[in-house]
Amino acid sequence: MFLIIKIIKRVFAVLFLLSGVTVLATSVYCYQYRDQITQKLLAKASQQLGRPIQMGSLQFATFKSLPNIAFTCNDVTVKDHPEGVTDFAAVHKVYGVFDVWKFIRGQYVLAHLHLEGGALNVRKDFRWSLDREQGAQKEEPWESPGAVKIQKLHLNDIEIIYDGPQQHSRISSGKVQASLNGDHAVLEADLQGQATIQNIQIKNVPLLQNLPLSLRATISYDRQKRAWTFRSAQLKHSHALLDVQGSWGLGDTASVALTVRGKKINPQFFMRCFSPQYYQESKSHNLRGGIFFNLGVHKQPSKLLALQGDFLLRDGTMTISQSSTPVELPRLSGHFSVPNVQDLETAILSIDQLTGRFANSKLEGSLTLSSFSDPHLQCAVEATLDLASLSTSLSDTTLQEASGKLGFHGELKVNLQQLMRGTYTKDSLHFSGALQTQSVQFKLASSQLQCRDLMGKLVFKDNVVDVQDLSGSIGPGSFALSGAVHNLLPWLFYDNQKLYADGQFYMDYLDVDALRYGRYIPIATANARALRLDIAPCWTLNLDCDIQQLHLSRFQGSNVRGKVKIENQKLMAEKLQLGVAGGKVLLDGSVDASTDALNIHTVAQLQGVRISDLFYTFDNFDQRFLIDSHLSGKVFSDIDLTMQADKKGNMRWEALNADIYFRIVEGGLHNFDPLQKLAKYANKEHLANLRFSELKNRILIKNKIIYIPPMEVHADPTRIRLSGTHTFDGKLNYSFRVPLELL
Repeated sequence: MFLIIKIIKRVFAVLFLLSGVTVLATSVYCYQYRDQITQKLLAKASQQLGRPIQMGSLQFATFKSLPNIAFTCNDVTVKDHPEGVTDFAAVHKVYGVFDVWKFIRGQYVLAHLHLEGGALNVRKDFRWSLDREQGAQKEEPWESPGAVKIQKLHLNDIEIIYDGPQQHSRISSGKVQASLNGDHAVLEADLQGQATIQNIQIKNVPLLQNLPLSLRATISYDRQKRAWTFRSAQLKHSHALLDVQGSWGLGDTASVALTVRGKKINPQFFMRCFSPQYYQESKSHNLRGGIFFNLGVHKQPSKLLALQGDFLLRDGTMTISQSSTPVELPRLSGHFSVPNVQDLETAILSIDQLTGRFANSKLEGSLTLSSFSDPHLQCAVEATLDLASLSTSLSDTTLQEASGKLGFHGELKVNLQQLMRGTYTKDSLHFSGALQTQSVQFKLASSQLQCRDLMGKLVFKDNVVDVQDLSGSIGPGSFALSGAVHNLLPWLFYDNQKLYADGQFYMDYLDVDALRYGRYIPIATANARALRLDIAPCWTLNLDCDIQQLHLSRFQGSNVRGKVKIENQKLMAEKLQLGVAGGKVLLDGSVDASTDALNIHTVAQLQGVRISDLFYTFDNFDQRFLIDSHLSGKVFSDIDLTMQADKKGNMRWEALNADIYFRIVEGGLHNFDPLQKLAKYANKEHLANLRFSELKNRILIKNKIIYIPPMEVHADPTRIRLSGTHTFDGKLNYSFRVPLELL
């Protein structure tokens, strides 16, 4: 036992002595031949890089990495060209460790090489690559004298900068380590560490900025085949993972077979690939979720580069403006195919399944975009909208107290390029679908107009909307509507387009004041709130009307039937008949709002209309000489009337022209002041309540003057002859002939 211990002590003593001798010999060698070693290092490094190298200082340390030799270079600069003034690389500190015995034999085996602080500048005309020395490497095998072998490479705070005519990139390495191995034919590397993409700019458009990444990869490079092989290359950002596997061959027989997989990638990561303007806009929508995708990149020798893959968004959410409730995207999946990246004619992007929820509303759909050079879009959507939850979730107060549901399904096929240019044809645009209302009701916030129990169906086919039995209540009345609307899609997408509609409209009670102002309000208040009146400038309308009761200011009508047309801001009534004031009115007329004024022309027949109600309806025609309380009887009349108003409905009486033939039966003239002044010549009671069986005449109105030709009023027991004029401002010129009666 004692002998064994003694032998062990001697072994350790010998080993210690040998180590000391080795260190001493190494130190002496490095010190004695430091200038030669420095020159060899510079010459070999310059030969390998093909660029001149300069350094500030070089120190050796023998005790730091026994039995190897460590060296430290400060302020190392590599010129871009032998005569160039720009730097390919500028590194503050280079630290390396190599085997001194192999170095003595001319083999440069670096166990470690550290680059700390500095930058690498790569320009478009950069030509150096791993196969630059391919010929030399064949003459100098990996283990032969003169060969350089790096076992581990470390980058710490090194910026890699690329400047091209249309692209600028800057990537900062945090701590990146590469383990290198191989022979003269194949170089293998295991990489791991952290880096940050400072910015990438293409054509003055900044893209990725300040994006930290962690890296782990196993890569090999075949010098003879000039091919990269990615056994596993992973980039990780937070929970997002990007994995690359496959091969990439260079040269004339280039081939590519890569598979790129993305796992749990946040949509915000993709948005950072766009300019800061779009990225900031997307941040306001707070798009979240996990994106998974598989991308295949393939190219065979003498064939085209092709892309193919699929993608999936899980548990996505998105915030829309004016809403605190996010839009949920439980699933969005699809695929894409680009057979030739240089010709996008056959490229296809397809969203096979899209599901979304917002409040209690649901959406499902699919989409296909083909031929990117001349894009064609085909999509299908099915949605159920719950108005109660939508109005609660959205801060838009246009609709209040909304309830009910809207069901929609539709399909669209369109050439997007033609649609955007406005050169589409019927063969390049197809749209079909339907919108179903279910007990919809709401209140318009601006006017408080109540719409209730809206039921019906709108069927879409190309540019036509077929309205099928749409019914409900608007304001105080119930309605039913059916018909068709044409040219819908051009009206939605382009300016200066018109809608063409024809249909049938029924309503039991139409309160026009309620439509304009909401709930019923007094006439004086309505006039104060009157809005500018424009007649549907985008509409061409043919509507058959049946309205049981019609209310407009002082006007009350019943059984309104006829055809109403709108074209070029003109409202026209054809063969319109309605009950007014105990009689009937037959009407043809128009309201022209195409200019700065409302030009109104009416040809009407009055049959048995109470004349007092007629005067009241038209506010006594803006005069107080002969008013509704003075008159009684029924009027039969033919009227040709032209008048004008401004866009707020204020009449311009100076533009009023009328040719009126009338016949009044069972008439009366009550407390008419001009007749009362004849009381000293005639019976006062007869003059205060003058009655006549029939009165005929023709009245002209022009320039605010009413012209009354001579006429006789046959009243029992007297007869009065009347003629003259009076103006709208009250200037009278009347002539009366009354038989004298004895008092």
